[in-house]
Amino acid sequence: MSTTDQTATPPGAPRPEIPRRPPRLDPVRTRAGRHRAGMLRSFGAVYWLSGLGLLASRVRLEEHSAENLRRAAERGPVVYVMHSRSVLDWLVLNHALNRWRLPLPAWSNGVRSTLFQPLLSALREWRSALALRLRTGKAPDPVASGWLASAVAAGMTALLFMVGGRNGSAGYDPENDAVAALLEAQQQSPRPIQMVPVVVIWHRKAPTERTEATRFVLGSSDEPGPLQKLWSVVAGGARPIVQIGQALELPELGARLEGQPLRRQARAARIMLRRYLYRESHVVRGPRIRPYRWTRRLVMGSPEVRRVIADESARTGRSELKVSAEIERMLDKIAARMSYPFVRFADHFCRFLFTRIYDGVDLRDEDAERLREAYRKGTPILVPCHRSHLDYVLISWVFWQYDLGIPHVCAGDNLSFWPLGAVLRRVGGFFIKRSFKGETVFPVVFERYLRQLIRDGFPIEFYLEGGRSRTGKLLPAKHGVLGMVLDAASGARADQEVTFLPMAICYEQIAEENAYARELAGEEKKTEDVGQVVRASRVIRKRFGRVYLRVGEPLPCREIFAEQEGNWRALPAPARKAALSRTGQRLMYRVAESLVVLPTGLVGAALLAQTHASIRRTELDARCARLLAALQRKGAWQSTEHLLRPAVIERALGRFAGERLVARLEGDPEGGESWRIDDQGRITLEYYKNGLIHFLAPASLLALVVASGETELGAARERLAWLMRLMRLELVFDADENHDELVRTAEDDLIAYGALQRGPTHYACADAALLTELAELTRNFIESYHLVLRGCAAVAGPDVGRRELPRRLQSWARPQLSAPWLRRSEALSLVNLKNALEVWRADGLLDPATSQLRDPDRVASAQDALYRLLQ
Repeated sequence: MSTTDQTATPPGAPRPEIPRRPPRLDPVRTRAGRHRAGMLRSFGAVYWLSGLGLLASRVRLEEHSAENLRRAAERGPVVYVMHSRSVLDWLVLNHALNRWRLPLPAWSNGVRSTLFQPLLSALREWRSALALRLRTGKAPDPVASGWLASAVAAGMTALLFMVGGRNGSAGYDPENDAVAALLEAQQQSPRPIQMVPVVVIWHRKAPTERTEATRFVLGSSDEPGPLQKLWSVVAGGARPIVQIGQALELPELGARLEGQPLRRQARAARIMLRRYLYRESHVVRGPRIRPYRWTRRLVMGSPEVRRVIADESARTGRSELKVSAEIERMLDKIAARMSYPFVRFADHFCRFLFTRIYDGVDLRDEDAERLREAYRKGTPILVPCHRSHLDYVLISWVFWQYDLGIPHVCAGDNLSFWPLGAVLRRVGGFFIKRSFKGETVFPVVFERYLRQLIRDGFPIEFYLEGGRSRTGKLLPAKHGVLGMVLDAASGARADQEVTFLPMAICYEQIAEENAYARELAGEEKKTEDVGQVVRASRVIRKRFGRVYLRVGEPLPCREIFAEQEGNWRALPAPARKAALSRTGQRLMYRVAESLVVLPTGLVGAALLAQTHASIRRTELDARCARLLAALQRKGAWQSTEHLLRPAVIERALGRFAGERLVARLEGDPEGGESWRIDDQGRITLEYYKNGLIHFLAPASLLALVVASGETELGAARERLAWLMRLMRLELVFDADENHDELVRTAEDDLIAYGALQRGPTHYACADAALLTELAELTRNFIESYHLVLRGCAAVAGPDVGRRELPRRLQSWARPQLSAPWLRRSEALSLVNLKNALEVWRADGLLDPATSQLRDPDRVASAQDALYRLLQ
């Protein structure tokens, strides 16, 4: 018999009364709906007819913010955190979350959503809430009743305003604190609750001071009121930015405050959450901008500047008032005058310029996130390589596009002429003299101004190389500004991390390549002026390919200080010099590691990896493939995965042919395609080759040694060590690796290339052609250094000044370009000759005053060693 038969009611018997089962209600959803404080997937007539929909439709939420939220949602329940209660901000966030299909909060403190719902949905929700109230009475407070803690622990998404209204007017109830409720929720939740900071930025202008009356009408600069927000969009055409930062996990916070009372934990959590909110705003808008007169007063009133005024007054006999006025004028020429309206205008100009001459500017998401992280931690110090005058504005413009605060840029005072100087000042430029030689006042004033910028939290950008690289190589680090930055960082607040960010700027084709070639050939550099600016406008007639920005591994200043024994400012001069030298080398190496392999660089290296002036296209393609494989083994980043495609190589050759650096040969007797390198164009091809020489330099130098016949392991390694010391101004080596590690790296690279075999006591050549191919990449440097020793014997003397000597050497060497020891015109590069002169003077082979040869035995030994490498 079935169960149904056993329980059936007998005929005629009264039917038992079955108790009615109450409907199943999800307590989280029921209470959330009862509070009517959740965000909406669709909006009603009030939202659209009031214009709020049109306003919110302009909102911009970028992929990095959405990704931060997705990662947080995967780890645990999400609680959005905003600073002040604002219906406009709430609606804008709601619109952005809908657009990206991201989790919506089911509850928000202090906001009702009923008004903005579709009419039928609003009526149903109101009716349900009314029925629930009639049945159960007035809804208890969601925080005091414990509902918020239970709901969030069960997985509900919520939104928390830290303060009740604009400028915190409503405050919060310490006895009924939502943050404390969330801490209780974490004790009930098996997963970590994610506190996600959210800021809505209505305009990019950095915060400024406002009067009491202005704050009453428009709100503060940090927390604008409704009128200010509407005005920003209507009058300024700005698009609101929703910035979602990295989540703070409540277990992490609880671990820091373990054992503390709940109220104290909640107060500490509020402080930390406000800090998270501030830093997200800081990433986009930068620190507060005060009037220049305020900065000038701080700089002029500092003890260092007051001491200089007194010393200068005593030395010259002038009154301190006159000296102070002169120093104020000096500071006026140094300091920036950041102007947000001018930055917006410059954005339009830069957009026209850079989209006109470049095919795009490439900054990867991971590089942008590395920058944001440095902004969040404190003050980023950008250390890019210096390739072009366009660097100054290109980086700032790219930062503006990626919603990053624009840095203050340290530029040479040769660019301070009118009108360019005024323009650069208004987009954050400040100016430094090229040399401090003989200066007693300027270094103190400049250092004090730089320290003030860092103390105020402004991102700083300066060029560690000092000037633009005309050769494509990274220049040796200059220590002046580097030391000032470290001095300022040593006095930073405990919560302000000052971080160096090495950056590589890689142009597929450089706009100044013709000017650089003329300067390297001996032509005097022309001083920048208005005429040069006008003539430079001709660049808009050409396209220069793509630009790539890469951010290397950050170097926190605290890491540098931790390596020193004792306080940074108390270091003795030798220890300080050694620390600056090591820091400069580390930064330049990290820049070098970030360089991108471009089609022009790869093809330029392949063209110059031989002595002959012509090359068949099939051999060029094969050499490009070998070099690219070697670069990939070194971990070099590529501009594209398709560098070896015939069309890519053809486009690079076309760029070189358009500048008459190479020419296609017609009538090849063996058939196929051949290219000839113009002898005068080699120095420009050298520029592009040098963009990747860093990766292959140790292997190339070892190839030179082995190809010269030095195969015994000990002797070859000793010769390689000598060459690396000799090339210290030409090539960048890892300061964190010792010589033995560099030797092993060079050996491994040559073996992987198929050029070398290593025996128990000797090296053996595995393929002479491949060994020569790699050796050719640095042979021109050897020629330059050998040329200087030969040439100084002929042209150096007491009547030849230091500035004139390199050009004398060029004139002496040009007729000898066919000699066995001088076959490459790029060896006559003015920069190479200056570097060689500096190295030989430092090593004691040239007289520091006259540059005449001294110590004949050492000179003969060095000449012989270099000559053997050139055979």
